Amino acid sequence: MKFLVIGKNSYIGGSLVSYLSEIGNNQVVSVSSHQCDLLNCSHVRELVDSLEGNSWEIVFLAAINKWKENSYRAFCDNLRMVKNVGEAVRLNASKISSFLYSSSVDVYGRSPALPLTEETIPNPVSWYGVSKYVGERMLLDIEPCTIPVTVLRLPGIFGKSKNDRSIIGKFVDSVLLNRTIHLTAKGQVRRDFVFVEDVCRLIMTSAQLDFSGVLNVATGISIPMCKIVDLISEALDRKASVSLINGRASRDFDLEFSNARLKSLLPQFSFLPLESGLRSYRIP
Repeated sequence: MKFLVIGKNSYIGGSLVSYLSEIGNNQVVSVSSHQCDLLNCSHVRELVDSLEGNSWEIVFLAAINKWKENSYRAFCDNLRMVKNVGEAVRLNASKISSFLYSSSVDVYGRSPALPLTEETIPNPVSWYGVSKYVGERMLLDIEPCTIPVTVLRLPGIFGKSKNDRSIIGKFVDSVLLNRTIHLTAKGQVRRDFVFVEDVCRLIMTSAQLDFSGVLNVATGISIPMCKIVDLISEALDRKASVSLINGRASRDFDLEFSNARLKSLLPQFSFLPLESGLRSYRIP
């Protein structure tokens, strides 16, 4: 298979490029925003025009993430990147087999009705979340274009990587450095975390589907944050120092997903249990 990975220096991008390069006879072209100015439509057009042959799978991972800048300017730039990539794909439709867009569960907003399904009405409350939802609509509504567009709504991703900025990665650092982990809501907020290598497997597998639409990427198992810290402690064989706080922060709400659509499309696909993925953080 032939892949163009846009956003190779992102958390998922770095892992994906390594994964695709090691599996089978894949041909992988990968670029970062430093190598191709995604805000410049001519540069993006030149990138996609340069792809030789047909049957390319486009994986769009690049974005200005909320931890870097969550502003109106970042919102505009994120959508400008989507517009430029989408237009370049449309103009080169004959050589492209599928388009995969990395979105986020931030599109659902705060304290949504549970369980979350792909039919849940989005209600983003941050510039980042709004940009992801509008980006989804822009790509799914590309006209005229018959390329399957798959939108992956990603929850918390984790796994050892040089670009790991996940909350689990931060917890791991705290345990290894003997720092106290402070958990609001007494650590009872439930979340669903997906191992980064599972995301890579899913991207490669879903690229072979003739599917256009949204997929929630989730294990379907939500675990309290205090239990997650316990699992990290067990995986590292280190005792964690935890402070349970009564008060709640703005993001202290449960997230629980139905992955029925994902299971129906990929019945053989399975996620690695959280405790197994946590072992990737062990020090050799």
